[in-house]
Amino acid sequence: MILEHPRFTEFDFSSIRCLTHGASPMPVKLMERALAVIPGIVFRQGYNMTETSPVLTVPPPGRPHARQPTIGKLASVGKPMIYCDLRVLDENDTLLPPARRGRGSCAVRR
Repeated sequence: MILEHPRFTEFDFSSIRCLTHGASPMPVKLMERALAVIPGIVFRQGYNMTETSPVLTVPPPGRPHARQPTIGKLASVGKPMIYCDLRVLDENDTLLPPARRGRGSCAVRR
């Protein structure tokens, strides 16, 4: 929406270092377009569910996913936030090893 604003080119974004987005991965084409017009910006994707907390996971610090070496990680949900335990299960609720796809399960420790 910011890129589509009719007065976008009138604003100075040089003081903004990081923007966080969520709801779904940002399309790669949109990410590339934003990186071209807002030099130096880093995008951080957060993953959440209304039923759990404001944010469950983010990419690890120091590894912004929007830069060229890691742009292929846009579909990754990142690492769990503090006080959040996450598990990846298969269709039979069996715990899967790392790097396997399944359905998620989470518990928020209070």
